[in-house]
This record gives sequence, structure tokens and C-alpha cells, in this order.
Amino acid sequence: MSHAEAWIDLLATAASPLLPPGPVVVMHKAHRIFPLIESCRQVAWVQAQLGPFQDFVAHGEANPSLRLRLDAQRQAAESVELLGQAALRMVCIPHQPRDAADLLRVVEACADRPGAWLVYGEPSAGGWSTFDAWLRQHALHEAADSSRLKVLMSDALLAVWPTGSRQFGPALAEHLCRRVPASVHLKLDLETASGLPRLRLRVDPLQVIACAGETLVHHVVTERRALINARGLGSLMVPWDGCASARLLLRNVRARVDDCEICIADHELSPSDLQYTEKGAILSLRLPMLAAGRDALLHLSLPRAAVPGDGFCDIGAAEFIADLA
Repeated sequence: MSHAEAWIDLLATAASPLLPPGPVVVMHKAHRIFPLIESCRQVAWVQAQLGPFQDFVAHGEANPSLRLRLDAQRQAAESVELLGQAALRMVCIPHQPRDAADLLRVVEACADRPGAWLVYGEPSAGGWSTFDAWLRQHALHEAADSSRLKVLMSDALLAVWPTGSRQFGPALAEHLCRRVPASVHLKLDLETASGLPRLRLRVDPLQVIACAGETLVHHVVTERRALINARGLGSLMVPWDGCASARLLLRNVRARVDDCEICIADHELSPSDLQYTEKGAILSLRLPMLAAGRDALLHLSLPRAAVPGDGFCDIGAAEFIADLA
């Protein structure tokens, strides 16, 4: 879904002050994060199928907690209860009707509960037909004029758009970025060679690290660091689907990491730049566009010589750049 989810994260964050107290619940096929709305609301996820990874919500100097994710099939009752408590429900329409049906069963169970809706997806996604009757019943408004992204909203959310315009572009990006909390390290660049608005997001690495084993989860929580495991294997969540590049600070490496192995989805990556500083190795990557429905997980394998025998390497800083098409 080319560049869609940075826009959606911005729209949800701008809408947050318009909503009553309560969490945001995102319904999605894939393992993703929305770091901007997470900066101002509790965010939970209901997914068509859970992956084998656990990830975290950072709490400043306190220990991080596990990001709440529920399986729409195996945890249907819990998913319905969670969705019923939400101030905002966000639904990413899957490409496969079967995945859409798993999400729709939870959505229909909350038909009479209060709360705003934001539904989005590629116009060609097969799941729209599954949701068609429900969408007609709830009379959501088609909020944007775009051939790439279909967005429907409850009445209460339409005020996030600039007066007289519902076009994705520089004016909307500037309008929405002004509503992102000042505590978020987000910069908007409108003077780009491509002419596309560009977001530069610096996040607490604890927000993006993902763990496949309970032991590493325990160490991440207790040490409050975005740890790579004792074999030099680490996984990170890439915010949004349209991230073009990433820059990571690898700390506590004991040797050069020039020949580290990196992959995301079906793509093998090589560093676009690698610098060594007194703080650690700064690894820069160009990221491919992720296909709709794919988990946004970047996997990193460090050379064994770089892994300390008496501790862990960790991600000390993380920065992502996304162009807004």
C-alpha cells in the first residue's frame, strides 16, 4: 500500500483531540506500528493472524510494556471487548476476502457501540466487497480524493482536513504535522527533489524492536534497551509501508559489521552507508516498498565476532524517512 500508512497515522493523530477518552484500536492483516498516534493515545491491535513476534510500548524511564495484539479468530471475544472500548477504530481493508471476513466478524459485533471509525485501503483491495454492506449501513464519508488510497471516516473526524481541500499533498502534510505532539521527533521537508513531502521520524528504539523469544523479551523489559540477542540476531518494526530509508545506531559491537546480513519481506539488503563512531556503528539502509499485507519486520544478523560474549548489542537510536506520495 504505497505511502498510505504515514498519511493514516497523521490523520489519526490530528483527530485525537476531537475524540473522547479511550484507546485506539487498529484492525490489520499485517504486523505494523503507528508511532504518531501511539504518542498521544493507548493503541491496541486486532489482527487477522498474529505473527511469532512480540513488540513493545516505551514509557520513558519506566520499563516498557508489551504492545497489545489480539488474534481476530482465536481471541474473538477479547477483540470484541477491546473494540467496544475504543474511542477510534481504524480498519485496514485486507487484499484477501478471507482476512477481511475475520476482521468483519469482530467489527459487526460492535455495531451499536459508540466510537469513531477510520477505514482505509487500496481501492483495488479484495476486502472492500466483504465490508460493502457494513459500510453502507454506517454511512461513513469518503474523505479523500485519491486514486491510490480510499479513506472513509465518521463525521467527527472530517474536521482534520484543511478547509476546502481533501487532497493528499504538501498542504495537507503541513496541516497535519502541526497537530503532532511537540514531544515527537518528527520533521517535515517540503523542499525535496521529488516534490513529495518527506517525513523524518526519530523514535525510541524500544518502540520498534521485536522479539521472537521469551528470554529476550524479559531482558528488553528489565534492561530497557532495544536488544539484539546473544547470537547477534535482531528484528525491528519499520513504521508505515512507505519508508524509503532507515538509519540505526548499533551499540556495543566488538568488531566491524560490514558483512552483516539484512532482509525485509522478500528483499535482501546491503548497507547504503556504514560509519564507525565512539558511540557505535551507524548503519544506513534503503528500504523497498512493502507489499500490502506484508509484515513490516526488518531482520538483522551481525557477524559473530561483533557480538560480545558478556552482554548484548542493542539499537541505540533509530530514524526512518518516508516520502508521502
